[in-house]
Amino acid sequence: MDNLKEIAERIAGLRDACGYTPEELADELGIDRDVYASYEADGKDIPISVIFQIANKFNVDFNEVLTGNSAKLDTYHIVKA
Repeated sequence: MDNLKEIAERIAGLRDACGYTPEELADELGIDRDVYASYEADGKDIPISVIFQIANKFNVDFNEVLTGNSAKLDTYHIVKA
């Protein structure tokens, strides 16, 4: 249950950092303002598609919104021509 609240807090923080009010973001996402406010209040019943839309809108990795951690590669390859 705490994870849902943390996702809601990350979404609210991201929205705030990007200079949007909850109402503006709800309107841009095509979501009823009261419904969006409930998403930020507790994170319950927030559709994964809405989280995905928010991540895309603010150019943030989807995984980062869900977990709070940026995606990391544990291996990489360098290819020289």
